[in-house]
Amino acid sequence: MAISPLIIFVMWPLRLAMMLCFAFLWMFLLITKDDRHRRSIVRMSRAHEDECRRIDEKYAQECKPVRAMNKQAKDEWKAEYARQIKTHSEICRTIERSNQRLLAKWRAQVDEIENAHRAVCEAIDAENRRVQEAWDRVEADRRSEHLAACHEVDQENRPAILEWESVNAQRQAAHSKACEATREANEARLADWEREVRRIEMEFERACADVAEANRRALESWEAMNAPWKAEVARWTKQLADDEAVLNRLESNLVAKRRECERRVQNKKAESQESVAGCERIIKEYGDEVKRSQSDSEKIQLEEFLDSRLIREAKIKAINNDRLLSLESFGIETAKDIPALENLKVPGIGAVLKKRLINWREDVERSFKPKLTLPDSEVRRLAAKFAPVLGPIGDRVAGVIKNIESIISEHSRAERELISQITTAVENKAVAESHLRALNSAA
Repeated sequence: MAISPLIIFVMWPLRLAMMLCFAFLWMFLLITKDDRHRRSIVRMSRAHEDECRRIDEKYAQECKPVRAMNKQAKDEWKAEYARQIKTHSEICRTIERSNQRLLAKWRAQVDEIENAHRAVCEAIDAENRRVQEAWDRVEADRRSEHLAACHEVDQENRPAILEWESVNAQRQAAHSKACEATREANEARLADWEREVRRIEMEFERACADVAEANRRALESWEAMNAPWKAEVARWTKQLADDEAVLNRLESNLVAKRRECERRVQNKKAESQESVAGCERIIKEYGDEVKRSQSDSEKIQLEEFLDSRLIREAKIKAINNDRLLSLESFGIETAKDIPALENLKVPGIGAVLKKRLINWREDVERSFKPKLTLPDSEVRRLAAKFAPVLGPIGDRVAGVIKNIESIISEHSRAERELISQITTAVENKAVAESHLRALNSAA
């Protein structure tokens, strides 16, 4: 079926108008893409902050009874610990009093022995002093007699002096022997005293060992009686410590995940800053181009309007086909080309025809009514210039937004899992604390 030329003539402008509408729509979406992306990022960031705040509040509410239970358990433990310390102090004071009594008895015995030894030593010293004084007196008398005899017989009888020296030597030997016997007697008494002291010390050590053995048997008996309770307390204490370690680890992981998410989002934002800056620069250049185009819009529209008015269709008087061909051979086909006649000499075009052509051009200019919108050629020029630049930048920004959304989604999923694990750890910790409280109250 043949298509009517009228339909073709009508469809071509309609198709062109639709293409222009789509081009305007695409340019509008491209220009506002960055702003829409920024609003989307702000909206998602606010939603993320609200969700984090809600999770923190929920976590704080869940931890509040746990902290209260921990405080109560800690107070109970402190009270029980204080009671056990008090009992231990009383037992230690009892043992200390018993030890003090034994020590006082031992010190009394040691003092008594030392007093007796001191009395014996004093008696021996007094006896020695009496003997020494008597000997000193005798010795003094002998010395005086000796001096007197020396004056008398020194010059006449040397043998008498030798005899006296012999007698004196015998007396000195007897005195030394007596002193040695006294020293040996003192050493024997001192050895007896030291043996007695060692005996008393050994008895005291045996008594202390007996007390320590009795204490040890009592402690072993108490530990044997309370071994199941201690084992159960130790097991639940270990369980509580493990639960607290798991809870601390999960909380640290939660904080680390949040920091990692914030760091990755900030890195992506930093990566997108260059694209955003480039996009803003291109948009600024586009705005400047649009402003320049708007300022030159009327001139451009006039040139397009004049270029669309063919001399061939004007029906100017005396402009026949030969003269039209002559004008066209010099490139003068539309009203826009007529000013070139000022510098050209076209065959068959004289001053009269040149004046008619100029008047016709002026009439065409007066019939021109400019539009408020940009000319189609200028729109196409701007689209051809900025579309290849803005497209990749928009794709990069869209990729960054997609990465940020993926990071936030991954963080939310991991955070939900960690919160679930934290809830389980808190429950396990509460169970362990309740068992410890029950065991401590039973004790």
